[in-house]
Amino acid sequence: MNKKRIEIILLFGVLLFGFLSFQFYGMSKKIITKKEIVYQENGSVNYKVYLSDKKYYNKEYLDEGMQYISGIIDYVDLNYRYKINFDKKDEYNVSTKVVADVKIVDSDNNDKIIFEKKETLKDTTTKVSDININDEIKLDYKKYNALTNEFKTNYGISANCKLYLDYIISYDGVQNKLGKAPITIKVMIPLSEQMVNITKDPSINNNSSIIIESSGNVIMFVLALAFVLLTVVTLAAFFVTLKNRIDSESKYERFVKKILRDNDSYITIAKEYNVDKTKNIIKIDSFKELMDVRNNIEKPIVYTELDKDNGVFSIMDNEIYEYRVSRGEMDK
Repeated sequence: MNKKRIEIILLFGVLLFGFLSFQFYGMSKKIITKKEIVYQENGSVNYKVYLSDKKYYNKEYLDEGMQYISGIIDYVDLNYRYKINFDKKDEYNVSTKVVADVKIVDSDNNDKIIFEKKETLKDTTTKVSDININDEIKLDYKKYNALTNEFKTNYGISANCKLYLDYIISYDGVQNKLGKAPITIKVMIPLSEQMVNITKDPSINNNSSIIIESSGNVIMFVLALAFVLLTVVTLAAFFVTLKNRIDSESKYERFVKKILRDNDSYITIAKEYNVDKTKNIIKIDSFKELMDVRNNIEKPIVYTELDKDNGVFSIMDNEIYEYRVSRGEMDK
């Protein structure tokens, strides 16, 4: 098969395979796949109320579920536990944030906020392979109680005062973006009251699943990669074929082709070299000099391939001007 035809076929293959690789890659991104991840989670908060005056209780702290005298509360020790197991293993970026929110509201309408102050007690992010939180927060009850007592005394108001403590857990998988809403474990502690009844969220015990949607289709992506590989291979074959064709042409052939291409309007190609042997033949040393002759006498240049190794450029006039080229002379 003609080498130029092979080059055209290979170039067409490069364009076709390149087009198909882009098409399959685009299709792979458009296809949405769904995956179910099953999980089991458990969470809770427990607390102990530590006392500043132990005279009547004869112990350091009181267990949860009691009524507490606010005047002898030193601090509240809260223990948060949270664990979740997924059926598919991954690493997780886990963030824990603890926010204390003091609210003073109208005693007749709890929706009417008189004063509010939020404080972040903790804000951390870690990467773990297993989400198993066991965290302790020591809440300075006396500080918040003193704040609300001072506020009510200074302004002489009657109001309800409460401390809302939110323990917020948010996480996502490194490989699988879970899209699961953050978990918030809430505790509420009354302030500026003689007797305190602490309330907390019930324990979390949940078995459920998450549906993850992701774009991408493995088969289409593999086909796209296969056509990329074919594109590269075909492109390499094209350049190899082109290089071989160029290398196979001798200096002689390239020289003749360049002259014919660059001077197409001045040169006529003849099949046979017929000259009037009665005329004088003038040998010209270069094609440039032959072009000077053509420009002076305004006669066409005739090129004749004598055989595969020799050719002649000539101008026929009262005399014959010849410039001969030879493979043997040029390629040696």
